[in-house]
Amino acid sequence: MARDANAGKAKLPQPWESLRKLIILKRSELDEKKEKALLYAVLALEEAFGVYRSALREVVEGLGKAVQRVEVVEEPFRRVMYMADLGRLTQLAEEEGKAFENALKILRER
Repeated sequence: MARDANAGKAKLPQPWESLRKLIILKRSELDEKKEKALLYAVLALEEAFGVYRSALREVVEGLGKAVQRVEVVEEPFRRVMYMADLGRLTQLAEEEGKAFENALKILRER
């Protein structure tokens, strides 16, 4: 999809389409307004990714707690199994989705 969008064959949803148009400009096509728009777009992306990155860090930490390594002993064998807390994994997926939506909201507002 990204390749098609960059080739001009497909449109991305806003705000991605506006950013794509700004990013693919040649230096000769930039005027003062477009340079400012590009600067503000970069700042907005930086802020949005900062929000998403910090939330994602918490989700990754939660994954370590949601999946536990358990050693099972069935004589005469030992084996290692991983037990997942499906409720916690579902909660983490929802938190990640909310974090992404918050980052997208910030990007749209800026």
